[in-house]
Amino acid sequence: MLLLPNEKAELVSNNLRKQSVDAVQDIAWITDRFIFTDRSLFEVFAEIERQYNVVIDLPENIKFSYSGNFDKTSDVKQVLGYVCRPFNLNFIEEKDGVFRIEKMN
Repeated sequence: MLLLPNEKAELVSNNLRKQSVDAVQDIAWITDRFIFTDRSLFEVFAEIERQYNVVIDLPENIKFSYSGNFDKTSDVKQVLGYVCRPFNLNFIEEKDGVFRIEKMN
């Protein structure tokens, strides 16, 4: 399989698949950056959970797409603020490492 710039190979069920990627976005982790382009909030919050080892409770009826970037060196509360603010959402820390996202009135 020949890969061109902005492509990657992925092994799925013993089959090699070619996939187009945004190389800048895919390698952002090397410099501790998060870069999201038109990603669902569910994907964004899932990545924040993974990177910061926290739990985020997100209502199912929130259907927004997020584009933005920030450093992983930022505090998790700061990052949640970046993501929530444009959508008029608020986060509440229910206990250490557990956050709930809700719509602001």
